[in-house]
Amino acid sequence: MSKTVRHFILWLSVLLLSFPLLRVSGWFGLGIPVGLVLSILYGLDLAAECRNAPSSNRLLRIACWALAVPQVLFGLMAAAIGMAILVWVLYNTFVDRQPHYRPHLFAFGVGPALLLFGIGWMASAFRRRSPDSDGA
Repeated sequence: MSKTVRHFILWLSVLLLSFPLLRVSGWFGLGIPVGLVLSILYGLDLAAECRNAPSSNRLLRIACWALAVPQVLFGLMAAAIGMAILVWVLYNTFVDRQPHYRPHLFAFGVGPALLLFGIGWMASAFRRRSPDSDGA
């Protein structure tokens, strides 16, 4: 069992055990956000590790697809937010033209950047890394 698998199981169990332990003390509620964030991050690492594994076991492929779903959802959410920002800025700049609104260069950069980031994350969710890549 790799280190990533152990960390994923640890933080997923912290997340799941924090809910019933809330009855004991409210301090166990801190395990919910910490366990949620870290189990998602280790799940993404585990999915990348799983995709690059040389085995063609059917159960492993199903687990890879299941672990790639959060990455696709986060990519879809980033792309949707980026598209909403882009449409809002363009609408306020060219259609509405209220006197107190001034378009900023930062607003024109965030929307497309989030959109491209989300599309890239969705595309890389099921793609294997080439063996000659350094992992960076």
